[in-house]
Amino acid sequence: QQAACADAGVVGLGRVAVVARFDAAKQGAVLGVVFHDDGRTGLAVVHPDRVQANRIPPSVLVARVLVDGRPMELRPSEPVVRVAPGPRRLEVDYTALTFVAPENVHFQHRLEGWDDAWIDAGTKRSVSYSRLPAGRFVFRVTACNNAGVWNENGAAVSLIVAPCWWQTWWFRLGAGT
Repeated sequence: QQAACADAGVVGLGRVAVVARFDAAKQGAVLGVVFHDDGRTGLAVVHPDRVQANRIPPSVLVARVLVDGRPMELRPSEPVVRVAPGPRRLEVDYTALTFVAPENVHFQHRLEGWDDAWIDAGTKRSVSYSRLPAGRFVFRVTACNNAGVWNENGAAVSLIVAPCWWQTWWFRLGAGT
């Protein structure tokens, strides 16, 4: 076994180490022995010329919305979060579901009604906003996979921040402003 791996390269992939050797007799195939950190081993043969790019965009979802540290209920049937007046901090956690290199998924997000443009979040999966005024907002997030294929639809959740009592139309009408 040592002679077979003498010209091999060792690659660490987190919990898996791969010892690979190029084999010209197998028409460009790479023969590899896979060592798992739990003691299991396996054999893999990969033809690099047959490996295809990941063309499947990741599914994107809003995982959690917190208002002042309290989780808000997200319902698929009614994607509207109603926020009490005067929130100090709004946090949104989001994710993308993919089985190919999930650590390489990149995100963009935007809070319509607050952000002027899309914000490149890189691999970060959460965002927070401080002291949102009363009004209607839509949080949108989209993601691309490890090959740069974007999910064009992404995910969205509507937010309605209720006004404080002195910001309501009936107070302003009564106050004469």
